[in-house]
Formats: sequence, structure tokens, C-alpha cells
Amino acid sequence: MNRSRVLPGIAFAAVAVLLIAGLAWATRVALQLEHADTVRLALWRLDSRIFPILAREDSRPVSHYEPLYPPTPALTRTGTSINLGNVLLPSPLLSVDLPDWVSLHFVIDAKLGWRSPQVPNETLAKRLRDSSAGIAMTNATPERAARLQHLALQFPVRKWFDVDETIPQVEASAQQNVANDSPTQVSQGRFPNSQQAGQWLENEARVRSQTQTAIRGDNRSPDRGNTAVINYAPLPDLVAAKDMSLGQSYVCSKATIDDLKPVWRNSADGTEHLLLLRRVDGGELVLMQGVLLDWPRLREVLTDGVRDLLPDAQLVRDEGQHPDRMSALPVRLDAGDAPMTLFPLNTPLRWGLTFAWSASAIALVLAALGGWSLLDLSERRFRFVSAVTHELRTPLTTLRLYLDMLTSGLVRDEAKKTEYLNTLHGEADRLHRLIANVLEFARLERQMPVVNSQPVVVRDFMESMKKEWGTTCHAAGKSLDVSIEDGVPDIIETDSEILRQLLGNLIDNSCKYSREAEDPTVRLSVGRTGDDFVFAVEDRGPGIATRDIRAVFRPFRRGTNTPAASGGVGLGLTLANRWSKLLGGDLRLKDVTTGARFEFALPNAPCP
Repeated sequence: MNRSRVLPGIAFAAVAVLLIAGLAWATRVALQLEHADTVRLALWRLDSRIFPILAREDSRPVSHYEPLYPPTPALTRTGTSINLGNVLLPSPLLSVDLPDWVSLHFVIDAKLGWRSPQVPNETLAKRLRDSSAGIAMTNATPERAARLQHLALQFPVRKWFDVDETIPQVEASAQQNVANDSPTQVSQGRFPNSQQAGQWLENEARVRSQTQTAIRGDNRSPDRGNTAVINYAPLPDLVAAKDMSLGQSYVCSKATIDDLKPVWRNSADGTEHLLLLRRVDGGELVLMQGVLLDWPRLREVLTDGVRDLLPDAQLVRDEGQHPDRMSALPVRLDAGDAPMTLFPLNTPLRWGLTFAWSASAIALVLAALGGWSLLDLSERRFRFVSAVTHELRTPLTTLRLYLDMLTSGLVRDEAKKTEYLNTLHGEADRLHRLIANVLEFARLERQMPVVNSQPVVVRDFMESMKKEWGTTCHAAGKSLDVSIEDGVPDIIETDSEILRQLLGNLIDNSCKYSREAEDPTVRLSVGRTGDDFVFAVEDRGPGIATRDIRAVFRPFRRGTNTPAASGGVGLGLTLANRWSKLLGGDLRLKDVTTGARFEFALPNAPCP
């Protein structure tokens, strides 16, 4: 490889690598920042979707967690207070519209265990349904009863409170009284025999019949946060002692209500549960109120809301301080790796990066083309000077030598004089063609010549080519064979001077490069192929190697197997190719067994 091109090529490659590496790094950082912004936007969407629900649940009065609760304050028309046990309202949680991922509202009682306003016992449920007030119980479903029973089985009450182990706790299967008050079913749980179960139920009914707690959440103390006054009154004598249809069985005067917080809890069977919990502390009364969330369904709902931003996003449990953690839930957004591709072009940043890459690529291509053109121009100038210097030196040396011999009188033989004069004529003609080719090449480089198309008589034109180039071929030891094939009209429309120069260069090229050929004939023919007239110049020389087919049409280039004695500067085929374009035709090198065959296809132009 040419050393003059290796070093600039290495320098250009180094610059290109640095530019591409810098742009790739900037693109990576920009896409990572865009990805981080997208993650933040997705987190904002997730929190915005869940915060209103959490705020509503956090502000829900404590009393709503009981199937029936007394309104406070309640007055008669005369302004006197109504006995709280005389008026009871159904909990809104029995009928309020809830998202499908809100599974259950529940209460964990330090004394009575698990219960839910949405899972009243059978007696109370029947009375509510049969009530003339038309109480809706759309949320009191068997599915919620099953969830409550599952929670009671998996999370014993003692795990939520510091309780006295000597006091019987309603745990495990014994907590089925939440949904069913049958002593038989209770006895199948915690108590080994029906006698113990009956004693527990009688004691529980006795305690339940003493008081009714009514809790309201509209009296909040600014110094303690979420607090409420707990009023109480005896239960009315609506049911028998063993009915256990209403309310809880203990009282206190004041309660502190913590904020509702989301937490994860693992049950005994390994299942993950996402709960919203708050502690209600009234001294004698300690409750845990909460909401069971259907995490698989909630995860599906939340991820569907950010699919357009992060198609591969996943929500996973996270109780730490991960930067991609939701504010509303102990959940982390796993957005996957930052995309390292610019596509799709769906953001202004990606459009900008695409323009930057495109501009850089165009700049590199232009710089490469410009540098290559400069190098090629330098090489062409070097080859031109070298070739022209050599081609000028040879005929000038011959001219000077022969002229000195003739003028000094050293040659007295007339035959020798005639031979020398013919040699001088041939060298002068060679020098003339060389200078003419150089000047013509320079003219074609500067401007586009005007084509003067006129009717040309084909036979007369071919005869003039034979007469003009026959002598040149003979001087080179060749013979020129001219032929006109069938189907060629008598007159064609073209610029005869340019066509003459084109074919002349092809004939001269054949004479120079086929000196050693066994067949000395150079053939010039014209035929017709389709709508084109095809002028062909063919010889039986060494031909042109396949790797040189393109190169031989470039300025100052010759084939690699060109004989050193052939001479020339490498402009003949270049000029012939450019003249063919001027005439609207196409010059091509045809593949032949031996030698070289150049064909010039000239479109058939109608004659006027």
C-alpha cells in the first residue's frame, strides 16, 4: 500500500474513533438520564394513582370498621342527646364502591381477634338484609369472609399485641365466629371439646351485652395527631345473650389513631401480604385497623399504567430506601436497563442525538472524501508529472538526436535520411498526441464542451478513420481492419469530431499495448444492438486484468500487466470514457478470450 496514504489513513481513523467514542459516551449518558427521567415520571404516575385511595382510607373514621355504629353526636328535635345505643347506622364499607384490588377491611382486636365490617355474622347479616331500610350489602361477599378466615389462621392475634397468655385468645379456627356463631364450628378450632367452647361463648355473650363502643373520627387533637374521642353506652336489649349479633364488648374514653401505613407481612405458609395498618390505642381498648390489598391485581393495574413509558417495568417488594421506591407503597419500580438505542424516535432528546450522529457521520464521510480526493489529486499530479516528463523526454531526445545527425551531415545516404525523417515525423506525431491529450484533459476538467450533433454518413466516416489511423497502425507494426455490420443505417446523428477522437484513442491504445501480439490486426467495427449503434475496437494483445477494469478508466492509470515499452501517460481511456458520456453513450470493456475489446454504445438518435 502507498505509504503516502497509510499515515493519513491512520490519523483519520484515530480521529474518527475518538469522535465516535465521545459521541457514544455522550449518547449513553443522555439515554441513561432520559431513562432516569422516565422512571421518575413513572413513579409519579404510580404514586398519583394510589395516593388518593390511601388518603381516603387514612381519613376513614374508626367507627366505619364496625358493621353497625352509633352516630355521634345525635340529638332529638328538642335538642337533647339520644342514647347512643338506641340509634345504629350500617357501616359505609358494606356498600361503598372499592377498587377491585382492595380485598378486605379488617380489625384485629386484642381481646376478640379478627373481624371485619364486611363479614358480619349470619344473624346480623340476615337482619340487615331483612331491614325495611333497604341496606345494601354489596361488599359482604363469601370471598371476603374466606380472606378474613385465612388471615385469622395465618396471623395469630398475639403477634400483633403484647397480651397476657393466660387470657384465652380468639385465634385460628376459633375465630370462625366472625362469620358463623355456631358453637360446633368454634369447638372444632381452638377448643378441644364442646363444653369449653360453650363456656367461652357464654362468657363472650355476657361481655358483649354490657356495652357498645362507638368511635368517631371527627375530633382530632393538633398536639397528638390523629386522635378521636370514644363514647360508649350500654347495648339495647335487642338479642339474647348468646346471639352476639352486635358490636364489641369493652369501652374506653379516648383513643390515639396512628396514620395508615403500608406494610408487608409474610404468613405462615410463606405468602406475601400487602396491608394498610393503623393502631387505635384507647388505653383499655387497643385495635389494629387495616386494609388487605390484592397485591397481584394491584401490581397489574399499576404496571399497566406505565407500560407506555416502560414496557418491561416490574414492581417488586422493597422495604429499604431504594431511589426507585414508590412513596405510597413499600414497592420498588424495576424499570430494567436503560435502552442503548435511539429508536424509536419518540422524544426530542432522541431526535437531537439522531441529528448529532447524522451530522457526525456526514462530517466524517465528507472529511474522508475530501482527504481521499486531496491524496488522489496529489498522486495524480505526481503521476502526471512523472508520466509526462518521461513521455516528453523520449520523443524530444529522439528528435534532437536525429536532427543533429541530419543537420551535421553525418547521414549522407538518402534511404537513411528518409528513414530518419519518418522517425522524426512519428515522434513529432506522438508528441502532438501527447500534448493534445493533456490539453483536452485539462479542458474537460475545467468545463463541459458543447456537443455539435450533425448527420454523419457511416461509410464515409469509417473510411476516413481507416485512412487517418491506418498509417499510424502500420508504423506500430499493426494493420487496421474496418467493417460495417448489417443493420446499420447509412446516416447517424452524432458529433463526428468527438466520436473520431474517441475511436482514435481506442485504436492508439490497442496499437501501444498489443505490440507483442501474434495477431497484429486491430479491428474497428460498427454494428447495431437493439436501439444502440455499437462501435467496437478489438485487439489480440495481453488484455486487461479483471482487477484493473475500473482503474484503467481513471486518469494516469494503466494496467498492471502493461509492457514497460508501451509508453503513454494513462489518459487515452480516461478521455475516451468522458467523450462517451458527452455523446450520451456508454464505453465498456467486454470480456474476451484474448486481447481487449472496447465497445461504445451510442443511442440511436433520429436524423432530421
